[in-house]
Amino acid sequence: MVRLARGDWLLPTGTTALADPALRTPRHGWATGTALAGHLRSAPAQSVRGYPEWKDKVATPAFQEFYSGAIDDGELRERLVSDGNLVLARYQR
Repeated sequence: MVRLARGDWLLPTGTTALADPALRTPRHGWATGTALAGHLRSAPAQSVRGYPEWKDKVATPAFQEFYSGAIDDGELRERLVSDGNLVLARYQR
């Protein structure tokens, strides 16, 4: 898990892996990242009803198009907000 985490530049989710000395080095900020890991928590937006649908049906496809160059940042913003509001409105009834 540590090798995978270091290769992807992500903190591992396992507590044993987080304790590995390879993730406690000052090089590339690993020591800072692992020191903060115990204080991380989910973003409040993730608990909003409809968030999973918005993420899967609106955000992910929009970001894929943005990163492929098919749409610009203005179109990305429009989709995330407008289409997102349509999805979230269904859950707020």
